[in-house]
Amino acid sequence: MKTFGTFPFFLFIGIVTFFSNFDKKVEEKTTEDLFKAYINTFKQASFPYIISQKTQGIDFNDIETVYEPATTINEINHKYLMFIPDHRPRYSRMPPETYEYQALLASNDEFVAVIVKASMPYSHLATTYKLITYTPEGKVINIKNIAQYYGIERYDVVEIDSNLNVNIKTIVNEWDKNAQKLLSSTILEYKSFILTSDGTITSRESPSNNTLIQQQEKSSFLNSRASIN
Repeated sequence: MKTFGTFPFFLFIGIVTFFSNFDKKVEEKTTEDLFKAYINTFKQASFPYIISQKTQGIDFNDIETVYEPATTINEINHKYLMFIPDHRPRYSRMPPETYEYQALLASNDEFVAVIVKASMPYSHLATTYKLITYTPEGKVINIKNIAQYYGIERYDVVEIDSNLNVNIKTIVNEWDKNAQKLLSSTILEYKSFILTSDGTITSRESPSNNTLIQQQEKSSFLNSRASIN
């Protein structure tokens, strides 16, 4: 009688375990399907891929364009926000951020790399471009803010080549604030990153300031495609 009484208990445990594992597999499958749908919405980048004030729709010679509200074109559906680390909840004390598809940089058996634009709805001057890498299943490997536009005095220009070398230069603007006129733009610093074969975003050694000055005219990164004018 004891053996017979114990059997239903273990049968019950087995059934609970089975459905628990089944639910986990269904959840994993659902997440993978969502991730595939999310990635399939990005457009493949053309290289060199450039982010600059021009791609932002900003003309520093026309100050009015700087303060125009940002236009959302390719907003990411809220059901995919689970794939954007540290995204701001829709219902938050802070003003909501809008996330937009920008470009698919790479998709292979080892990793997927995309660029996402995060912006505030009221101005071009509150925008961040994020480089995010994932496993093919949708787990985040790395995330890096590669360009920021938080004011008219300072912004970033980015160029990414087909080998996934990421070159960033930070520009400082000098303004005649009385006339609201741009006087000059100066390169403040360079940063370089590369995406390794496993999707890790790794910093590359940057040359010294003196070397940068000597190489400014020779650098292909300072060609007309990435002009700051």
